[in-house]
Amino acid sequence: MAGESFTARPEEAEFVRSVWDTAAFLVSTLIYVLVGAQVRPAALTRSLGLVALAAVLVVVVRAIAVYAVVGALNATTDEGVPYSYQHVMVWGGLHTVVPVALVLSLPENVPFRHDLRVMVFGIAVLGTVVQGLLMPFVLHKTGVVG
Repeated sequence: MAGESFTARPEEAEFVRSVWDTAAFLVSTLIYVLVGAQVRPAALTRSLGLVALAAVLVVVVRAIAVYAVVGALNATTDEGVPYSYQHVMVWGGLHTVVPVALVLSLPENVPFRHDLRVMVFGIAVLGTVVQGLLMPFVLHKTGVVG
């Protein structure tokens, strides 16, 4: 028994993957519901211009980070990451649940706490909707998917 390795059958591995995907979806949904209960739609619409500007800045900063880091890594290897994949990495950075969870955990005494919640939630919604809906276009335009 000791030293033996366990190899899961494909259907078992798929089941485990499915369970974790479902759990991640439920946690993400719960986080969005929690912040949605605290951020009123009127607050989002009042701040829409600022939220849109911040969302653009988030993508620009992500682009700077991706192109700089991947460019540096590409300089150290013979098999670099193509620009088309880098473009997808920039556009596909839909990591919205973590910032939303972090802003939910801010203590009451943090200045501009409500404004931060509105901003982060707005960016998360815009990112999910706009970037998510445009991802197939980006994948085809960059040639990553034919």
